[in-house]
Amino acid sequence: MVEPDETYEEVRKGVRLTLSYNHESSTFGGKIENTTKEALPQISVGVQLSNGTKLGPTTPVTLDAGEVHSVELNADGESFESWSAHSTLRSDGHRHGEDGEHEDHH
Repeated sequence: MVEPDETYEEVRKGVRLTLSYNHESSTFGGKIENTTKEALPQISVGVQLSNGTKLGPTTPVTLDAGEVHSVELNADGESFESWSAHSTLRSDGHRHGEDGEHEDHH
């Protein structure tokens, strides 16, 4: 967790996420950057606030090698002491929601 006035930066699975909080607009803004030499599919960003609120995820985007994309999450009306962020990379062929949708017939 980082303080509200600190900038969060992390490289994970080839994605560099840089994010900071803007008190005036109550938004988290920053960028995601593909640090690899290949396209990375379906990258999204989420923020976890110390009050338990989760913001996001952002709309997934595919980044070509070296491409940078701006991200923004609204935190209007939220009160928090610290926060953390993460990027999620959805790989080809991995579909969410398939598990747990089976009905039990006993």
